[in-house]
Amino acid sequence: MENGYDWLAPIYDRLAQLVFGQRLQIAQAQHLHHLSPGSKVVIVGGGSGSILDVIAKLPVPPGTIYYIDSSPRMIALAKQRLAVGNDAASAQSVHFIDASADRWQPPEPVDALLTPFFLDCFDGVRLAQMLDHLHQWLRPDGLWLVTDFIKSDRIIHRITMAAMFAFFRFTTALQSRQLENYGAKITALGFISLDRRSLNTIAGPVISEVFQKMPHHQ
Repeated sequence: MENGYDWLAPIYDRLAQLVFGQRLQIAQAQHLHHLSPGSKVVIVGGGSGSILDVIAKLPVPPGTIYYIDSSPRMIALAKQRLAVGNDAASAQSVHFIDASADRWQPPEPVDALLTPFFLDCFDGVRLAQMLDHLHQWLRPDGLWLVTDFIKSDRIIHRITMAAMFAFFRFTTALQSRQLENYGAKITALGFISLDRRSLNTIAGPVISEVFQKMPHHQ
């Protein structure tokens, strides 16, 4: 799955907008106001960088952003987007990292972790391994902003989600086959939920939730 999104990169945003309109971007932006001025932030699987545009417009944006994606083409699009749409100071605060998240570590514990539509790429044991790896990046009291699809019992949602999984398995070699209860699994790692919002889409609900790492969990 390493670079499975490379060929999809040039059309990914247009495809998502065709299916979901602006709803995925709205969901990602729900909790960005929780990011503290000058904080150190990691964004995992940010794709072509639309979330960077929103962060740059915060009254006082974070100090350092590590932007990780395993697709070189997605990274290239994000760099281009940042250079065109934002000032030099904003661009210099972003460090782009072309790597798989499970093979990277931040140079020091960070204040916030963002995983927009990233966790649904994993299920079962692989998901448990990824969650265990990611949460160790955060300092005690650090924030984890999760935006992702959750399961729905509605037939139309289940059909649409099954079609999406099939499409991404074919185009990107996606390994995941089902949505999991990400919130319960993150809570089990020693986090508490501070806020949770839901937005309905053709593929079912998208949740945007902010978790805080409890001080006694390292």
